[in-house]
Amino acid sequence: MKLAFAFEIRLLRRPPARAAAVSNASQTAAVILAAGESRRMGTAKALLPFRGGTFLSHLAGTLSQRCSPLCAVFGFDAGRLMAACPAPALPLHNPDYAQGMLTSLQTGLRALPDTCDSVFFTPVDH
Repeated sequence: MKLAFAFEIRLLRRPPARAAAVSNASQTAAVILAAGESRRMGTAKALLPFRGGTFLSHLAGTLSQRCSPLCAVFGFDAGRLMAACPAPALPLHNPDYAQGMLTSLQTGLRALPDTCDSVFFTPVDH
């Protein structure tokens, strides 16, 4: 603020009513990337215990409060992980997971409806 004042820049703030209207009208999707092999871990990171659930269930529960739709992309051991995918996350299979994380992001983006204004994505272990 001091810098803006020194250069005589007027900072305009969005009124709260407008901010609420924009957030209600927009649709933010979420994509959880969980297709890796977890070679160094030796077990799927998505199913590691965390705060009374798993990494995946905790992320799905947190993201579903603000994001819809919610997708989780699996690759290695996809059948087992997709069966453990918690609602409301939509489980997706990326057959090209070995080519890198970008292919999982592409799989998730392809599954989203055109009505989404924005997408939040995160690896399952972050």
